[in-house]
Amino acid sequence: MSAFVVSDDTINKILSVIDQKIGHHGHMCRNYLQNNGRGPVGDGDLTSMGRAMLELNYDSVDSRYKKGTFGDKETEVAKYTFKRVKVTPVQAFKSLQCYLYQSCEGDCYEDHYYKFLDGMAKDMAQYIVQYSAEYDSAEWG
Repeated sequence: MSAFVVSDDTINKILSVIDQKIGHHGHMCRNYLQNNGRGPVGDGDLTSMGRAMLELNYDSVDSRYKKGTFGDKETEVAKYTFKRVKVTPVQAFKSLQCYLYQSCEGDCYEDHYYKFLDGMAKDMAQYIVQYSAEYDSAEWG
């Protein structure tokens, strides 16, 4: 398997939907980061959430390839600033799946934040289905 560092746009898509469409997850993300040693995260601080995601992605890629192959982690992570983007929940879900795939090298898939985001992907998929026209018109029972 090859691995790469995802783009800022990929992370922006994920966080935009987490914060807007399933907003209580945004609050859960912030609490999770703060309580699990990923640094101080203020309410609404999507930049810190994105930086934590990038840090995990770099750790994964660095465990697969020579450290620094995709740039200096600390420098690159510090450059990230969240920018809200217009995105559908389906696109955000696919972006999250890409992120998770690129962030599972070494023991990164055992990281608590990785597991949290993986669980969020399942919640996002459920959200997409439950709010679809097909689900709404399906027979109950």
